[in-house]
Amino acid sequence: AINALLVINDSQAYIDEGAKVNQNPLYHSVDEHLIIESISNVTTVNLSGVIPPGNLANFLVLTGTKATAVGGGMTLLGNVYINNVTAEIRSGAEVHAETLLISAETNINDIAIAPVLAAPFPIKGGDAAKVGISGSVSSVNIINKTLAAIHNGVTITTGDQVIEGLGATILVKAVDNSSIVNIAGGVSQGQNVGAGLTAASNVVVRDTRATIGDADVQGNRVKITSNGNVEVDAKNEGGILAVSIAGAKQDSPGQPPGKVAQFFTKAKDFVKKGWQDFLNTEVYKRVYKDFEGKVTIGDVLDLTKKGATALVKLPKELIVEPLNDLIVNPLKELGTAIVTPFKKLGAAIVSPVKKLGTAIGKKITDTFNQSKLGKRYRNIQAIKALPDPPKEEKPAPKWLTQSSLAAAIDVSTNVIVDNTAAVIQNTDILNANDVTVQAANSTWSTTVAGAGVMASAYKDKDAGAIGGLAGAASFATTVFVGSTDAFIDSAKLDVTGDVAVKTDTTSVFVSVGASLAKASSERKPDGGTGDQPES
Repeated sequence: AINALLVINDSQAYIDEGAKVNQNPLYHSVDEHLIIESISNVTTVNLSGVIPPGNLANFLVLTGTKATAVGGGMTLLGNVYINNVTAEIRSGAEVHAETLLISAETNINDIAIAPVLAAPFPIKGGDAAKVGISGSVSSVNIINKTLAAIHNGVTITTGDQVIEGLGATILVKAVDNSSIVNIAGGVSQGQNVGAGLTAASNVVVRDTRATIGDADVQGNRVKITSNGNVEVDAKNEGGILAVSIAGAKQDSPGQPPGKVAQFFTKAKDFVKKGWQDFLNTEVYKRVYKDFEGKVTIGDVLDLTKKGATALVKLPKELIVEPLNDLIVNPLKELGTAIVTPFKKLGAAIVSPVKKLGTAIGKKITDTFNQSKLGKRYRNIQAIKALPDPPKEEKPAPKWLTQSSLAAAIDVSTNVIVDNTAAVIQNTDILNANDVTVQAANSTWSTTVAGAGVMASAYKDKDAGAIGGLAGAASFATTVFVGSTDAFIDSAKLDVTGDVAVKTDTTSVFVSVGASLAKASSERKPDGGTGDQPES
């Protein structure tokens, strides 16, 4: 199974270069609020995998795919998000308002689940495939750029009111809140060889910036006249979860079911019985049975067939049949009149030549058959037609058929690269009260990798020393590269209140890798025919 998702988003809200907003003093008022806001919200749920066939009861007990020789499943799930979210006032614009809010916000919520269940699980080995293989790979990749900005050469004038619910008169804010839940799992069971490979990978790259002024000193400076508070705020938030589980269980042929298999068999029977009891309830009979009798699949198919037939006939009646009458049929009659004399002439010439060739060929064949060379040729053909002698098939050695091998490799990786910046530069701010520049990064990451395998062999006394072999490896990796900056550079601030420049980085990382491998081997009683194994 393959599930691929690509999301490319470009969201922009801006006042363009040279624009003049609210420049007439006659229209100024304390209720004049200017909002430039760009928001991108993306939520996805992706399920890709090899899931059990059959009814609901079979699905709930995870019976998986089934095969007699080789049972296996593979799923690949890949999600890619590329977001560019911008809210800005571009160079040369002139803006007046009582309050000014410039906000850019990116929100992503991704849930990716990729399960694979290869061969029956968990049942006795005699019902499973000789080889069971499962593979599950799930990858989520996010590249976000979130920018809230006032560019060089912009002139802004505001009053002293504050934005509702906030403490600032001018607020430039950029926020990225991305969360990922990525779960991949592969479980396999077979008689002799089983392998599980699982990988869950998350890569997040975020550039979140809130700025007043540009680094380019060649352009005109930003000029802000405000009687209120000015705030520049940049935040990266969210969390990433990667969970991958790989498992393999191998039981060589003839092994009695263990306690775990008996438990799941009872659970399966219990769920089946509960489902059957539901089908016999009055609720099911009233809701589903009545509807089932009124509309059937046959009715739907019949209606679809009639509609398709009508559509096909329509162009035939309007186009094809008139063309046949006007052009095709007269041409066919003309062609028949021309071709018929030539056909008769050809038959008169070809027939005598054909009879002569047949007589000559028969004479040559009879002469060859009566010669010594012809007799030898017939003897060789008769020998070739004899069936080949039966080949003796040797059974596979017991040390191979009665051994078991189980292996699992599990990888979980989270990679996070965050750049968070709040900046005031090349800017003149006059008459303002408080000025605050703050950047914060609050990110959590959890990486879990678990691999578990069991291999057991049930062997005759002459089956050799090799029994159950089990191996498991798990790798949980977290990589975080972060830059959180808040600064004021090449700016002139004439304010009556406080100036604060703050950064806050709070990160929580949890990484867990666990592996379990268990191998066992039991000898059958004398002759390999008893039911109780030797200790």
